[in-house]
Amino acid sequence: MWVEEPVSGDRGTCLTSESIVRLPTQHSSESVHYFHTFYDFMPDVNVAHGPLREELLDILRFWLRQGVQGFRLDALPFLLKDRAQGEHLGAPHDFLKAMRRVVAEHVPDGVLLAEVNKPLAETVRYFGQGDEVNLMLNFSLCSHMFLALATGEARHIQDWWRALPPVPPAANWANFVRNHDELALAELTAEEQAQVYRRSDPGRNTGGPTAAFAVAWHRW
Repeated sequence: MWVEEPVSGDRGTCLTSESIVRLPTQHSSESVHYFHTFYDFMPDVNVAHGPLREELLDILRFWLRQGVQGFRLDALPFLLKDRAQGEHLGAPHDFLKAMRRVVAEHVPDGVLLAEVNKPLAETVRYFGQGDEVNLMLNFSLCSHMFLALATGEARHIQDWWRALPPVPPAANWANFVRNHDELALAELTAEEQAQVYRRSDPGRNTGGPTAAFAVAWHRW
């Protein structure tokens, strides 16, 4: 995703302070720019470009032929965004359906495991009608589980379970306690987050996680 001049305004930055960085071209001393949502060594690709989508599907086919049983789709919502125009694909979920078909053709019981750390109502859309991702990392349960641990009240998980939207028969949640990423509490209110922080690190009153956070949970 190359541009000759930086683009001003909101560019969908996630982990870095700038969503474009300067990079010298191979043919001159002038600089061009490329888009990146995350770190500068992870440039975005233009998924709105048809030939690129086909190349990505061919990469899936290659690894499936090597015996791979499935794929983890990291930060899935960002994959479907066209960074050049700042718009979503006209039919972004069609690409997910194509990925699912490719996996099923080679490995009928193959899996697409997605990371979609969004509100539940938005997250379930990536299941489609059972024809998109098979499994979804359940960040929402993780948030409410830690709230239940912090308060000693199981009702937080019970209330969450009752509000869980239905998913297609061929889809399901991948429940976990923790993963390699940061502890995500975005599904909780500010007061609920504060309860978790106070219980995990009572020596500080910062309203946010600290280095002692993980140690406190480990002691539990």
